[in-house]
Amino acid sequence: MKILKDDKLSVLHRSFYWRREHTLSVGVFAGFVLDEPVSLLGEPVMWKNAQESLARNQVLDVAMPKPGGEVLLAGVCCAPKGRELKAAEVSFRLGNIRKRLNVFGDRYWTRSVAAVWEISTPAPFTRMAITWENAFGGPAVDRNPVGKGIDSVETESGKRIRFL
Repeated sequence: MKILKDDKLSVLHRSFYWRREHTLSVGVFAGFVLDEPVSLLGEPVMWKNAQESLARNQVLDVAMPKPGGEVLLAGVCCAPKGRELKAAEVSFRLGNIRKRLNVFGDRYWTRSVAAVWEISTPAPFTRMAITWENAFGGPAVDRNPVGKGIDSVETESGKRIRFL
């Protein structure tokens, strides 16, 4: 197979067997800097940035069929004028798609006077990387096992809670 394409696009392809049929999935991968969305990055720069933006041990599920488009965003929440914040909202918009995320400074589990576990007030920050590692989660949290906050969860079946 010969692929003819622009040097700023990456064509991804994968064949697989699905629903008793041989299937070919083809995807196009393009990258751009948010400050200049009309200028696509060259393919080598795009792949370098993609690799640097992925969390440790994270891979792209390239050329797998999806019901709709997918956007991966890497970034840092920066306090305006370098003034420390305890929390902020960041948002992302692409066409009519808009996503919002609340960003908090590091928080910790503490014991109250009544010996109840409570989460601390967020620590001030000027820069907070938006990564899975900085998000709530932990080894026992299926939705984000690389996050922080909980190591194991107390359940009626006997697991114990260990807050990080």
